[in-house]
Amino acid sequence: MLPVPAAMMMALKPYYRHLMGAAERLLRQGDATAAAVTAFTACEVLTEQVFDELWRARQMPELFKPVAKALSSNNLAHERVRDVYNALSGDRIETQPFWPAFIAFMKLRNRLVHGQDRQVDRGEVAVGIKAAEQLQHHLIRRLYPYADPLPPSAEREGGESHS
Repeated sequence: MLPVPAAMMMALKPYYRHLMGAAERLLRQGDATAAAVTAFTACEVLTEQVFDELWRARQMPELFKPVAKALSSNNLAHERVRDVYNALSGDRIETQPFWPAFIAFMKLRNRLVHGQDRQVDRGEVAVGIKAAEQLQHHLIRRLYPYADPLPPSAEREGGESHS
């Protein structure tokens, strides 16, 4: 992966971490459906920020908006989005151990959002949230290889984790 030069690094906004914290709270409160949708949205938010950083690292920030518009999604489970990410980053994210669980989480989220499922198992959502966390930490480590990211639960408010 092309490391982002320090002079070009933009501080990632913590929106994805706030969304993950909200997903954890929703899961603890018994709203597994909202937790799943919120956690998956956090992945899409971070992916958008990562794309912005990768275009900057390639010294082509002007391509961020037109490519984002053409992709119309920031869901790395979609092949076209993943292909652009892999090309920009030199990563093969689909070879990571968490990838099958992330794909299963995406399918669960889609069934919930598109009305195919009304109820969801809390344990299934907890596994999906863990896969979302693993994806997020992978993206951060790839983007900033010298960063020392905090463990998933330490980044969020209260330091609590579902595991």
